[in-house]
Amino acid sequence: MEFDVDAEMVKVLALIERHELADSTLSTYTNRWAEFELWCTTNKLTSMPAAPVTVMLFLVQHTGAVLDDEGFVHLVRRASGFDPYLGAIRWAHRKAGHRTPTSDQSVKALISTLRTAEQPAAKKARSFRVADLERIYAKPDVRNYRAFERGWTATNFGFFGCFRGGETISTRVENLTFTDEGVLVFVPRAKGDPFGKGEWVGIARRDGDICPVRQLEAWVAGLPDGCEWLFPSSQKHGHPISLATLSHDIAVICGYGFDDVSGFSTHSLRRGFCTSAAEAGRSLLSISLKARHKSVATSLGYIDTAPGQAAQVIAAAL
Repeated sequence: MEFDVDAEMVKVLALIERHELADSTLSTYTNRWAEFELWCTTNKLTSMPAAPVTVMLFLVQHTGAVLDDEGFVHLVRRASGFDPYLGAIRWAHRKAGHRTPTSDQSVKALISTLRTAEQPAAKKARSFRVADLERIYAKPDVRNYRAFERGWTATNFGFFGCFRGGETISTRVENLTFTDEGVLVFVPRAKGDPFGKGEWVGIARRDGDICPVRQLEAWVAGLPDGCEWLFPSSQKHGHPISLATLSHDIAVICGYGFDDVSGFSTHSLRRGFCTSAAEAGRSLLSISLKARHKSVATSLGYIDTAPGQAAQVIAAAL
């Protein structure tokens, strides 16, 4: 049988295109490229193929870069925000058979300049500690409040599991395996796992009033028969609660322990766990493994540290 090189090459290229990017990355690149195209159209510039100067103008406008009287560059928006756009521009040009403008030396020089320029500090969610959870739980009659049960369970689950908000709301009951030691939670897909291989996260039982596993068991036992989601929506049947609802639940919980709940969000749970673990003397490596970070440097950024505490955390890791 004669081998059809052209036909086989078409299959190979299709296979590469299908598996080159994870679905989540492909969706991000598609959306960012559409935004870049719209920006080019609005400013009467060509997006495909884009000239290097077009990309440079886009980056300057996107970051709000300005030059002060002393020659220093200042950004209104953080440089890291343009990374998905650069990836989208490279991806779109490569697919169309064009040389990517991001490889131009002038563009590379500008990117380097913007990354090292003075820029706004990253906004970090406000974190809380285990002691804050204990103080909230001790409030008189707080557990009789109907909305408290879901919020309290979700807060404990997200905190002690060090879960992202999206992981909390997307957890299914079937993803839970209870043991004598605690509960194993299967995360089918998460940030850092673009191809959806999944991973297991363990939450240990705790002595005393604050036990996330005991609370989770009670919550699951009270769910309707056949309920798919761990935190089902009361508004949309067959769907989990939204991130906005989870944030509201967390704010309700925090309202019992703080006069001001501004700054608390779903991300507060991960930051709170990492900070509490560091204050308890856990090594940076163990915190990084629990948070499923690719780098311990990322974990260090999640820890609210007092002056000199960062050095102590690093020393503990060594």
